[in-house]
Amino acid sequence: MEWGQNDRAAFLADLVAAGQLAQLPASAIEPELWPENLPWMAAFVELCPSRSVSLAGAGAIPLTEVAAYAALMGITDTETLTRRIRACDAVWLAWQHKQAHRK
Repeated sequence: MEWGQNDRAAFLADLVAAGQLAQLPASAIEPELWPENLPWMAAFVELCPSRSVSLAGAGAIPLTEVAAYAALMGITDTETLTRRIRACDAVWLAWQHKQAHRK
């Protein structure tokens, strides 16, 4: 989630080109999203705005929203959809928590 933020990758690439860095760090290389994961990632992006947000921070994507998305999109493998959305959501929530407590 942090790849490319604030033109970090471009800045590091410029340092490599100038000879100030031997190579790009792994965190500056755009991650590869396998084609078979694109539908799951699209579903996660579509569902992100459905989460609740309070003073304590963002909450998880509700299962009711995942079920509604599955019905709307005609997805019959709701178990896989739910597992994938929950996995993405856990990483996103941990990242959000880290961002909130960075200061």
